[in-house]
Amino acid sequence: MNNLINRRIFLKQGVAATGGLLLAKGAAGTSQASSTQAAFLYDSIKCINCGICERTCERVNGLPEEHNVIRMSQKAAPGTPIHITRRHSCMQCIRPSCARACPTGATYKDEFGLVSFDSEKCMACGYCVDACPFQHPELSRFTYFSLRNVWINRCTACGACAQACPENALFFGFRNELMDMAKKRLDEIKNNYPLTKAQLYGEEDLNLIWILADDPYVYDLPGPTAAAVVDDKLMLWKDVLRPGILSLSGVAMAILGVVYFFARRNHKKEVERLRQEGKL
Repeated sequence: MNNLINRRIFLKQGVAATGGLLLAKGAAGTSQASSTQAAFLYDSIKCINCGICERTCERVNGLPEEHNVIRMSQKAAPGTPIHITRRHSCMQCIRPSCARACPTGATYKDEFGLVSFDSEKCMACGYCVDACPFQHPELSRFTYFSLRNVWINRCTACGACAQACPENALFFGFRNELMDMAKKRLDEIKNNYPLTKAQLYGEEDLNLIWILADDPYVYDLPGPTAAAVVDDKLMLWKDVLRPGILSLSGVAMAILGVVYFFARRNHKKEVERLRQEGKL
């Protein structure tokens, strides 16, 4: 996939430049960043659900509409005249369970702390799908005995969506700058609008920071511990399987398909148990 924004060049240039790294409509901020931690900021109050970020993602990453990794939705907030706009995308967890669960290194954190994806390494095992507390990755056209037509559909953190946003509702840049912007916007919202429950989401555990008009549950978002660490028992299988996975082919892959069927079923049960216990 081709990235509209090469975030490595983007962030490295920002460290040396006087200008900051807040992208929306191609505009930059003015403050000097002290950290190279990259992040996204999504202002759900400013978002008008126009869908431009969705279409930009499709175009830049060559995705058919039915496999877009960004989806927008809107609904009425209970008991208020407010319509809640929700972005469905990778939440960029600071400690991503999907990357910890991946046996091939296809899902990983890059040097700027962003969860990224290498489709060439993906074997479509689906463990990232089960591990994600936000249900972002999708396993498409799955069959247990043929992996040729199987792929994982997920965000590559290219940042094209932020550059395309026409309403300054979505930004991509340095996390410390984005946090300052989010707190300033939140203060302005509380001072100028009757949104007493307006709050930040993901301040401690996500690199996709949200500005919410109401409590997270109104947005169908899980509680603040949703991005918590996955139980280490879920990761033991990865260290056992990984050394031999990439060398398998033919009959061996068919055998692996059978093994995978049972392993993934057990893994899903374990993930459900952890979610019920509040660990995911």
